[in-house]
Amino acid sequence: EALRRSRLSLEAAAKREARARLPAIDVVGIASYGSQDFEGNFDLETRVGVNVTVPIYSGNALTARRRRASAQAARAGGELDAARRELREAIEVTYRRALLLEAQASRRTTVRDLKTDEFEAALIEHSQGLRTLPLLVDVRLELEDAALAGIRAEYDLNRTELELLALTGQLLDGQRGVEG
Repeated sequence: EALRRSRLSLEAAAKREARARLPAIDVVGIASYGSQDFEGNFDLETRVGVNVTVPIYSGNALTARRRRASAQAARAGGELDAARRELREAIEVTYRRALLLEAQASRRTTVRDLKTDEFEAALIEHSQGLRTLPLLVDVRLELEDAALAGIRAEYDLNRTELELLALTGQLLDGQRGVEG
């Protein structure tokens, strides 16, 4: 938004500089009651004045200022376009990353569920004397690793989704609705 306003301001400055070569015409009209003989006879008197100012020669200063203002406006427009492209690219990259993280979080949940089933089976085997305690501990550690990996994947997904909402401006719109 700031870049857009800057561009508009610089475009207006360029138009002002271009108008500096045009003549300026001032018209002044005066109407008043006045007395010429000091006897109290007041008559309506009107006058009109015209003032014309024409720049005859100013060298290349006006042209240079106009060109500089136009160049600054064009540069601001280019910066605005570049910022829009960068924002669009950031949104696309973040969206694709969110899709990948969503799939990864789903796989991590599936792995955690399988490890939970494996641990329950190992616990039964251990209670029946078919599995040793070190093997049961190994299965438990694998379950905990799978659970932590699932938590990390969910965290990364949530953070990326928030980033996407912030990039698209939806996060701010939602906050305004809560506050306002």
